[in-house]
Amino acid sequence: CMRSYSHRSFKGNLLELLDCPQLLRDMFYMDNDKFDGAIEHWKKCRKVCGECGYCNELTKEAVTIIK
Repeated sequence: CMRSYSHRSFKGNLLELLDCPQLLRDMFYMDNDKFDGAIEHWKKCRKVCGECGYCNELTKEAVTIIK
């Protein structure tokens, strides 16, 4: 985690970097590379999900169910 932070780069399951239960890490793979730019988008989010669809599309592209 610290190596990824210092290099400002991480290839792999984003859940490995987050403080979440192991069960979630075993169930879902969140491709960190696919989240590029997501934080900038969320900073200006108007929370009108029905119109935007950003998070829905991001989830389809970036999250895989492992089991």
